[in-house]
Amino acid sequence: MTNTLTGNNLSNNTEGLRLTDSSLNTIFENEFDNSININESLNENFNQNSSGEAGLSNNWNRATEVCYLYNGGIYKSRFGNFYSDYEGSDSEGRGIGDLPYGSDSSPLIARLASYLFIYRKLPFPEVHG
Repeated sequence: MTNTLTGNNLSNNTEGLRLTDSSLNTIFENEFDNSININESLNENFNQNSSGEAGLSNNWNRATEVCYLYNGGIYKSRFGNFYSDYEGSDSEGRGIGDLPYGSDSSPLIARLASYLFIYRKLPFPEVHG
């Protein structure tokens, strides 16, 4: 069975999201601010301090790229999730981390309120990224 989890704020918990023996889920555009943000394991005995996927097939990004405004620039990218403990950088300044967070290949550098989506109805100006 597949599930989609999007647009949520998971905060102030010991674990933000625990996926045990769960696969084929799509999880994107959420905010995680917890002691352990993601605990994804094949069984209950998996390392409780895990911050990533242990052989499961969940999708941690939007399936398609979107155009968005971020810090005065217009960009195009797939969107993952925001993680309070993400330690990667954003060398291009487009709001997407340079390094993955576990299985999320497009972690967000800032909370969702920092991004403004541009929908396809509008003519696209020059897009970076």
